[in-house]
Amino acid sequence: MFALAEERLARLDNAAFLDGKLQSCSYFHAHELPHAEARRAIPERVDDTAMNMQANWF
Repeated sequence: MFALAEERLARLDNAAFLDGKLQSCSYFHAHELPHAEARRAIPERVDDTAMNMQANWF
């Protein structure tokens, strides 16, 4: 998927903006996603209020 994004990026006028988006995705994937499961488990153990939210309430 990243290769496809880079290929399309080369054809666009706003390449600098999209380069920033790709860099943000790389950071999120490397530094935030690995901790997501552990962070989700904390409120689930303590209080289930957050886990009881329904998608149509947003």
